[in-house]
Amino acid sequence: MSDHTKVPVRDLGPDGKLTEQRTGEKFSSELFADSAIRFLQNHDGKKPFLAYVAFTVPPGSLNAIPLA
Repeated sequence: MSDHTKVPVRDLGPDGKLTEQRTGEKFSSELFADSAIRFLQNHDGKKPFLAYVAFTVPPGSLNAIPLA
């Protein structure tokens, strides 16, 4: 992924199948973090899980979030 502002995204639908691919509307790190947070907020807490969130932007990247 070279452009962190145009991330290809596929969601998991209610039927357990992947939706059609779309382009994410945020910077990649925001998309990944928001997804992890949404999962944690919706998790019922009855089953254990492992959440590993890998951010793909190297530190000090030239692809930083554009300022206003």
